[in-house]
Order: sequence, then C-alpha cells, then structure tokens
Amino acid sequence: MGKEPRMPLRPKNHIVGDVGQSTAALIFKKWGWTADIVQSDYGEDISIDIFVNNSRTALNFRCQVKSFYSKDGQVRKLKSGGYSVSLDVGLCLFWSECYYPIILAVYDNLADKVYWTHINNQVRAKVLNAKSATISLFVDENDLQLTKNLLEKSISQYYSKILMINSPSLSCHVVPVIMPFYYSIPLCDFSFINSEFDGIYFDFKSMDYEKLPSWLTAIKSLNGQYLNGWYVTCDLESIEEFYNKLKDFFLNIEFPLSDNEWISFIVSPVKLYDSNKKVDSNWRKELTDWISFSKINGSCFYDFDYSFKVPEGFINQIAAKAASWGKNYSIEPEFDIAVQVYSSIPTTPVFREYLKQQRNQISGNFISWKCLKTDVEKLNDILNDIALGFKEIELKSYEEDSIFGIICDSMFLPEIGIYPNNNEWKTFEKGKVESMLQDSGVINVLPGEKGNYIIDDFIYGFFGVDDKNLPEKVMIEPFNYISGMPLDHSGRSVSFQKLFEIDGEFIEVYNNDFILSKLSVLLEDTGVQYQVDVIVFDCDGRSILSINISLNPPCYISTGFFLMNYINSICLIFDEYLSFSNIKVNKGYNTMKILKFFGEIYLDN
Repeated sequence: MGKEPRMPLRPKNHIVGDVGQSTAALIFKKWGWTADIVQSDYGEDISIDIFVNNSRTALNFRCQVKSFYSKDGQVRKLKSGGYSVSLDVGLCLFWSECYYPIILAVYDNLADKVYWTHINNQVRAKVLNAKSATISLFVDENDLQLTKNLLEKSISQYYSKILMINSPSLSCHVVPVIMPFYYSIPLCDFSFINSEFDGIYFDFKSMDYEKLPSWLTAIKSLNGQYLNGWYVTCDLESIEEFYNKLKDFFLNIEFPLSDNEWISFIVSPVKLYDSNKKVDSNWRKELTDWISFSKINGSCFYDFDYSFKVPEGFINQIAAKAASWGKNYSIEPEFDIAVQVYSSIPTTPVFREYLKQQRNQISGNFISWKCLKTDVEKLNDILNDIALGFKEIELKSYEEDSIFGIICDSMFLPEIGIYPNNNEWKTFEKGKVESMLQDSGVINVLPGEKGNYIIDDFIYGFFGVDDKNLPEKVMIEPFNYISGMPLDHSGRSVSFQKLFEIDGEFIEVYNNDFILSKLSVLLEDTGVQYQVDVIVFDCDGRSILSINISLNPPCYISTGFFLMNYINSICLIFDEYLSFSNIKVNKGYNTMKILKFFGEIYLDN
C-alpha cells in the first residue's frame, strides 16, 4: 500500500511569525497610526504613517518583525539583555541605502511583548565590513507598548539628518481667536503674555494675510492686514509632546472675555528647523497640517474631535455614491439609530466665490417674463425655434389678463433644484438664455416684456440662494472641514434618525406633537433647541418611515458626550411614537439596511 496523503502542516515559526507581525501592527493602530501590511514582502512587513490628533504627519517608516520562540530560531536572546537577529547581508545592504527609516522589531513569544530598534545606522556600519552571507543586528529592550514618544522621536531624528538639520527643533505659528465671533486678539492684550513656558518660547508675531491661506481671512482683524499671534519654538522632536506643551500653555493663558465667549488657537503646520542656524533653508520641512484647539471651561481640546467625534461603538460611513442620501452617517447598531453631526464656520473667500458663481449660473439659465395670456402660444412658437420655452409661474397679481413665468431651456428644473452649468466664458457673465435671445434677434419680436424681481426671488428660492446677501456662517459636515479653522461650538447640530419599513397602508398625516411634547419635558431648562421631522417615502415599492430629531448642543459639551447623554432617551421617544401612532413595522429593513441599500452609503464594518 502506498502512503496515506497528509494534510499540510503549519510549522510553529509560521504561527509565531504571524502573531508577532499582527501584535506589532495592533500596537501601532491603537496609537491611531496606520499599520499597513506590506503584501510584496522584500524585507519589511509593515508600513506605518504617524498620526497626531487624528491628523497625518509627514513622518513615515517601515518595520521588519522577527519572532523569538526558541534557542534554535533566527533570533537569539542575549544574557546581557536585548536580542541578536541574523539577517541576509543583501537585505541589509538594501536597507543601508534606503531613504526611509527602518525599525527592526522582535516579538518575544514567551513574554508576549514587542521590542524594537532603529537600525539604519547599524546596518550601514556593519554591512561595509560584512565577510559572510549574514550579519547580526542588535535589538534593544525597548518595549514597543511603552515607548511611543521615543519611537516618534527616533523617526523625527532620522528625517532631521536627511534634511541636514544638526540641532533639530520644532516650530509653528499660533493665532488666538475670540469665539464665536472669530475676532483676532487685539495687539494690547499680548503685552501680558510671558515669552517662555515649560521649555517652549513665544515671540509676538504679526502675520500678513496676503502670505497666509485664504480661509484665514475669515478671521476678523482690527488692522485688516495682519493677524496677531506668536512664533513658537521648542527643543523637542516629538510632535505629540509639542502639542501637549502647547495645550498646557493654552490652559494657563488668560485673555479678557465676556459671557458665552471662549478662545480658539489656530496652529500652523509644525516644522522641523535647526536651532543653531539663524537663516533657515527654503525647504519647507512641514510635518503636520494646520490644526486648531479651543479652551472652554478650563479644558483644552482639539476642535475637530470636540465637534465631530462620535463615541466608541458607532459604525462610521466611509464612502458614498453620488446619489447617496448623506455623507456623514454614523450608526449605533445596538439601538439601530443613525446620527449626523454638523458644526458652523464663517464663510470663506472660496465659499463666497462659489455662492456668487452658483448664483450667476442659476441667473444665466432664465429670464423672468410676462405677457398677455392670449400671447402665450405665439411666445412658445418663437422660443421653440431656438430651443427655449416659457414656463408659467403662479403669482398673485392684479393684472388679470397677464401671465407670469420664465424663459429657459428644458434642462432648467428649479422645482427640483436642477440647473445645467454654463461652461463657456463668453456667455457666462451675460447669461446663457439672455445671449441666445440677443444673438438670435428674437428678443425684439417676443410678445410681452421682462418680469420683475418677484419672479427672480421666487426662482432663487427653489435653490436656497439669496440674490443679494451672503450668509455669515455655514453648517459643515466632517468631510468638508478646513484643517485649522476654529469651529463655532455654539452652532453645532446633532441629528438622530431612525428608519423603518412599515405597512404601505399607513398614509396618515403625521402629527409631531407627541414627539415635541416628549422633547419639551426631556430638555426642559437645558437651553437645548430641537427640531422634529417625520415623513414617509417610497423606496422600490417599500414604505419607509423616517423620524428625525435634531438637537443643538451647548458650546460647553462635546458632541460625543452630548450623544451619550441623550441617545437612550431619544431612542425611547422613537419607540413610544411608534406605539402611540399604532404604526406596524415590518422587520425586513431596519435603519442600517435602509441606509446601505437604498441610501447607497458604505459603512466601516
């Protein structure tokens, strides 16, 4: 008889190797860094980007993980402490020529710990004198779990050498702002600020608007040309430590404030610089993006997290199709409830220009018109020859013989908020419809005359566009946040939404008084404003009930904390409303399924 076939066996070194790689990657991820497994493994296992305050920095490195599980493996534990790792000399030669930093990590299976060493310098020293096919590298007993700042500092030092910085330090600019009015701090208030705090140094600095990002012009200045702030330096190489020292300084600083005001601090990108050089090079050396902190009620926090971060346990939306219902849903699966969070910022130059151009696009797609009712057929006959038409608008008027409307093409559908973009500059300023009428010459033979501003305002109302005034502030979602822009925490909104599939026979008029009465009791004397919306709509033949409760958190409570305070009560109100209204719910589709399949959003699960 032949040998019986054997199933493949998995050796212990493979098992421990996978555990070591996964353990190291998990530690990086718990810090908020990315840890991507390198699929094409030619020497490194993990590619890591360093993040601070959820924001990506310019610091990146790669990590090779080896595992220690016995005396016979590739890794030896030394009596003097640390580990010796035997590696191919060709791989070490490649590492010696790398531009990015390499971390060699050892997973000790017996201790269930990961230790690490930065090895770029070590391989460069040893590979030159290599006389065999392998060389041994030494790994210190740096417990990865406990040495986050040390590792970040090591990576920062490596990049400092590449950038030819002999005495690396960190620097940035800080602009304090009085909120929620977005006022720059007056010059006189800076005279009380000390120039040094716990090893960080502050020099008063007036920054020219013309040399700053355009969104900073949303900050109002008494001067109009300059923003007042500081140039900050510190002999640190850890960005996280640097931010922590800045936050401590912000907590200790005092500016004169009125009731319901607070201070936000705009922090420019943190740069590496050489403290021994009076003149820096033109190389930007920026390690971070812009960021902003706020100080409210004796606490200092990162603006983005305070406004937009939801508690643990929520499943966040990661993508959406163009036709999706929304782009910032987070879902709590236990309660099966969706939330959307918004915050307020001032209109920036780009947004103001966008609104202006949007208005021009809309206004160019129509002209208001009035004519006698008996001339409508003649009017349309003339317009049809140049691919235009007349749409009647029902307006109250004392002119009983006249009819009011707009001249436009068939693609202009204000009633559903659709307008075609004009992509030609030669007709953009004048307006596409006006140009077509003028160029064809029919403007001179059309029966009737141009209408008045009432028709224009009526059309603009469909698009939510004011013909004259621009809003001072706008509501934004997390995905369109401008990094560094202080958020108006008094202008936030949290939307709780629950979706149900119900019997199609339920077509009653929805009475919101029940929910409003419950909310008035729940939110009594808190100052929290609320809004309720209950609708039923059709999705592929299914009747979907949507209940939406929007609350406005006070500025002194973070969005995450506010959510945890009210989510149980809001869910109870949803359930009580179903019972009160005797609504029969089908169990086929719940909130998450409806948003995924009909709302066409993608969740991180």
